[in-house]
Amino acid sequence: MNRYQRDTGKEGVQNMETQNVDGETTPVKHNTSFDCNNRLDVEPFAIYTPPKVLYKPYRKFEYEQVPRKTGSTKRKRTDHGDECQIADMTLGRVAALVTTNWLREQIGSWKKGMELGRHVRLLDTSWKPDKDIDTYKEYYEPGHIPGSLFFDLNKCVEGTKFIPRNLPDSNCFADYAQSLGIYNNTHVIAYDRLNRRPSVRAWWMFRYYGHNKVSILDGGLSKWEADGFEVTTDIPTVEKSDFQPDINTDLLRDMKMMLKNLETRAEQVVDARGAAEYIGEEGDEGIKRGHIPGTSNIPFSTLFNEDGTFKTPEQLRHLFDEAGIDMAKPLTAMCQTGMTACGLAAAAHILGKTDVPVYYGSWKEWGQLADDNHIRTSL
Repeated sequence: MNRYQRDTGKEGVQNMETQNVDGETTPVKHNTSFDCNNRLDVEPFAIYTPPKVLYKPYRKFEYEQVPRKTGSTKRKRTDHGDECQIADMTLGRVAALVTTNWLREQIGSWKKGMELGRHVRLLDTSWKPDKDIDTYKEYYEPGHIPGSLFFDLNKCVEGTKFIPRNLPDSNCFADYAQSLGIYNNTHVIAYDRLNRRPSVRAWWMFRYYGHNKVSILDGGLSKWEADGFEVTTDIPTVEKSDFQPDINTDLLRDMKMMLKNLETRAEQVVDARGAAEYIGEEGDEGIKRGHIPGTSNIPFSTLFNEDGTFKTPEQLRHLFDEAGIDMAKPLTAMCQTGMTACGLAAAAHILGKTDVPVYYGSWKEWGQLADDNHIRTSL
């Protein structure tokens, strides 16, 4: 509970108080939860800021100190009308999601003469599992969001029979990120034109390599185009960066860890596969069907609205509650190959749980290597 909730019993930003700091009156920004047409920023923060823009659901206000006739100052509020922005670029932390409207504003500033620079890097992560498909030519070249570069999820990856969606070699990943002009303080924004799987995977992957300043474009390219925003075939150029990974092993689980967890039950496990796969009615040839004992099921598709945007925090929380997940306890996400599990990690992140790891071998590995007594087919 933040100070505003403690004093008033209410959530969110209802006003902007002032705090006397070193003799100067300065606005205080409270912990907030935003819901702006299902595009959200729910990361908690409490930070003193100079008079500046306060983002509030559906309205945008600007506060500044103006002189009084008596010589003192007063606070003036300017209403900028209906507007909601997800990521506040002035903060050290960024939200899991950014909106198409917010991104359009950023691109507008680039077009006004600002160089693409190092501060924001927009990545088109459109991807297909078949490596014979050239997704660069198939998806990126025909049209992409202005200022975006193509990010190949297959780059630096050596898949195996058990883990086809393996992780990139860290040195190769570093070189690749450098070639895309991504610095350690660059805000990376991932999107795709398909089904959100590639963008949530890219989001999780950057966080695994220690780059927490990464967001997902809510709704992806389909939402961008539905909003009437332009696409381009122009390919921007960037200077090579000095990006260095700092692997966060806390965001990864392997089979050995998952087997240990069957004994300890220290972590809850949630499976992003469809219900039919989860209970063993469907599955890949040559792989046992079912699920890990004790796991819960939240199908990846249930996280999204029809337009591809994430559901509201209330709706997401309801999904976790229905699955019997206690968000106050450790949680691990899994799926078929380690892709859609990243969507569950992103959904948990939206709800304030930022430490959900992914079992990257997931069912593809478990279904081939696990003993029969470590598989269940009933709910």
